[in-house]
Amino acid sequence: METESHNIAQQHYSYYQYSQIEAILAAEEEIRLAGIRTCDVDAIYLSTISELSDSLQVSSSSPAGGCFKSPEPAESKNEDWMEWLAKDICDHETSSNDSDSTESSDTTGSALYCSSPSQDLAEPRPDLASILFRYAKLAESQNQGKAAKALAELQVMLPPVRVCSSSTQRLVSYFARGLCGDVDIMEPGEQALAYQALNDACPYLNFAHLTANQAILETAEKAEKIHIIDFGIREGVQWAALLQAFSSRPQGKPRRIKISALPNSAESASSLSSTGTRLTAFASMLGLELQFNPVFKPLSEINEEESFIFNFEEEECLALNFMLCLSELPETALLKALKFARSLRPKIVTLAEYDLRGGLENAFHYFSAMFESLEGKFSAEREMAEKLLFTQTITKFVAENNNCVEASEEWRSKFELAGFQCCNASQYAISQAKILLWNYSDKFSLVDSRGCVSLAWQDRQLVTVSSWIC
Repeated sequence: METESHNIAQQHYSYYQYSQIEAILAAEEEIRLAGIRTCDVDAIYLSTISELSDSLQVSSSSPAGGCFKSPEPAESKNEDWMEWLAKDICDHETSSNDSDSTESSDTTGSALYCSSPSQDLAEPRPDLASILFRYAKLAESQNQGKAAKALAELQVMLPPVRVCSSSTQRLVSYFARGLCGDVDIMEPGEQALAYQALNDACPYLNFAHLTANQAILETAEKAEKIHIIDFGIREGVQWAALLQAFSSRPQGKPRRIKISALPNSAESASSLSSTGTRLTAFASMLGLELQFNPVFKPLSEINEEESFIFNFEEEECLALNFMLCLSELPETALLKALKFARSLRPKIVTLAEYDLRGGLENAFHYFSAMFESLEGKFSAEREMAEKLLFTQTITKFVAENNNCVEASEEWRSKFELAGFQCCNASQYAISQAKILLWNYSDKFSLVDSRGCVSLAWQDRQLVTVSSWIC
């Protein structure tokens, strides 16, 4: 059965591409066959966004270390959705701001974590992870004095992140910085580049997007009007591949697709309009009618009485998407959000979350697996991906005092309590995910458990995707 479904996934590969890059290339090929050159496709897409510079310049003071290459000319097919996105955002930021913020961050990091300049980094060091764990135990026992002493001891021993010789050293350094409140702020353009680096290095985001999108695609297989509510859209990268899949649907293109987009935070609400512009332009290139409905309030601020803001229409196939966002809510707000989602009576709900359990030591081993999967990658790419994980997940975990509800079984109980029922992932979806992993290390694997599909690194589950119905 597995071999048969595997072959089916290969045979129908063109129907649903497993990455944003393949989605773009397929769209370009479709338009090329219609008589439009690839360079014209790029021109059409770019002109709908804003005037972009001829190349993407990354200054030597940026976190990328000046190692990212300029994009290829418009005639090349290698300029994918993520690169366009990064160019669009970065073009609106001045290099002086990037330089100032990076210089400030470097200065702070050196002040906190540099030991004596004469200290030889090659000398044997104490077990830094053990000191971190000792701090955690002291903090849990409310021995704040000794906990502070252990943390101070750790800070003295740690070199700056950029000169750490191993992923363990870098991870301990990130945890120590998070515990001290020394948090990096990533500018929108830098964050887009970091997401691209993480996508290139590891399958975490691609796997989550692919599996969630497939559940939506199968649910809306024959729907003429499709409405997706994304409760934390960020740059909207997830939807490029799904739009391409709808444009080549065997049953024909849907009459209309609507995406109602909520920001993942109040601070990021201002970027919704530009995200809508990009997606609408891309959909138009595919011959799809896309209505983008920005909702300038995060999920935590939405009340059940405000469902009118989504502009529902009759005969819509409604899909709700929670992509790595529910874990950011406090317990009370989370339960309220699930109750609100249930009241909308969706056809399908997709959920993707990090499979992270509580306790600092558990979290350290979890992120150790993530950092280990980045080893051997291009140094600038790895640095940006690690920084993204630090700013988006590690600092959040530390700030919430190690209290997580992100283990897949805990999510299952919360969704079932809210009145949802878990759906099994289709064999086609699982086969697609397996094909995706061919492009990455063979240490990655899939775990299919009670309807949830997890991406694992050496048997440690890292990201879990599930779909739910009312």
